[in-house]
Amino acid sequence: MKKRILALVLAGMSIGFFLSGAHASQTVGPETNQLPKAAQPVSRLQSSLMDVMKAGKRLDYKARYDKLFPVVSSAFDFPFIARMVLGPDWSKLGKPQQRAFIALLGELSASSYAKQFDSFSAGEKFIFKGLRSVGRARLAQYVFEAGNGQVVHFDYEMLENNGRWRIANVIVDGVSDLALKRGQYRQLFAKRGYAGLIAWIKKQVEENAR
Repeated sequence: MKKRILALVLAGMSIGFFLSGAHASQTVGPETNQLPKAAQPVSRLQSSLMDVMKAGKRLDYKARYDKLFPVVSSAFDFPFIARMVLGPDWSKLGKPQQRAFIALLGELSASSYAKQFDSFSAGEKFIFKGLRSVGRARLAQYVFEAGNGQVVHFDYEMLENNGRWRIANVIVDGVSDLALKRGQYRQLFAKRGYAGLIAWIKKQVEENAR
């Protein structure tokens, strides 16, 4: 399971939580409106994923994507993520290119969720463990307990902008999604340029839809 989670991160997906199989998993902890504000976007994302997964095969890929895209776009701070993953190359882009890249990151994440989260698992729990401060960020900490006893730790790095908390990074058992993207995307940008990077991401989105 852990290998598949990390593979999904490498595929370009900031993971909300990991479920697969045939039956319902459960999220253990307070209701969304009872959580600290910084943790609420994660809870809303999980709830939307659960709704899609409960529908199972009654929803095809496009229906799952259409339901998840607005939730994913709201939960993640894609403008921040875009700047961080491209680093100095970000300033080389014009405004239209920057906007296109930000939008494509959202499409990639939503398509990854829509592809992977289409069923349930029995005996698994996703547990809210708490919130802690790290500088100006907050870490919303969760533990995923699999039915086989395996435990996976998720830390969601939350940042506030204009009173709104959003996910800036997901750390899975110490592996940072943002760091992985930064290394991969900057290498692609250096080798293929902006157009090549965009083409590569679009190909990932297309493959997720198959």
